[in-house]
Amino acid sequence: MKEVEDWLSYRAIGLAMECHRELGPGLDEILYHELMTAKLEKAGVPHRFKPKGHLMHHGILADNFEADILVSDELVLELKVLWDDFAPEHLLQTICYIKFWRMRAGLLFDFGKESLVTRRVVFTPPVCTFERVGWVQSAPAWVRDAALVDALGLAVENVVREHGLGYRSTTYRGLLVAELAAKGMNTERDPMVPIRQTEGIARKESRTQCLVVASRCALLVNALRERRQAADRAVLQTYLRHLDLAWG
Repeated sequence: MKEVEDWLSYRAIGLAMECHRELGPGLDEILYHELMTAKLEKAGVPHRFKPKGHLMHHGILADNFEADILVSDELVLELKVLWDDFAPEHLLQTICYIKFWRMRAGLLFDFGKESLVTRRVVFTPPVCTFERVGWVQSAPAWVRDAALVDALGLAVENVVREHGLGYRSTTYRGLLVAELAAKGMNTERDPMVPIRQTEGIARKESRTQCLVVASRCALLVNALRERRQAADRAVLQTYLRHLDLAWG
């Protein structure tokens, strides 16, 4: 299988170089997409252009995906026109596609430079187990809502067991909303909050990036990161203050 992967990678890179040479750098991305697709078709390489995918959980839509090009059910091709280097979000996007379509690798192409820039992305989801008992025991003593803490832990446990790791934060928010909805728990995703004491600011509300569960707590969900950051706690505390919630 490795020989097949390498052959496809070299073929895709060669065709991308032809696209770059023929069009030059810095044009609209869609032009490179269309020319790359035409070259793959002419070369007889099986591929899908702009395929759409829908991640469902308990019959509820958790997230949508749309890759640029999928090649032979082996490679994800993402074509960019960038002024700077590849950003972490480009890698996360490619990893999500690799995981969702169960591809073996991805290739990122940047057509915004004098020469084509290529980066190969390989992702093997790490083995991860989530211990609900530890989750419950780690709750601060002042959090009296033990039943809700346990229910949230069970929801996370179920999502990790069924879908594993490797998706972006927004995907896991969608999966948790679906999981909690299937359990009959009301969950508000990315709620708008009023901004108080805003003298000199015209806008009086802001969207958060969290889940509010049963109108009692907030969940801040992050993914594809090595560890929690100090800013995570500060952001969650800000959300709790503006949402008038005691814990999260």
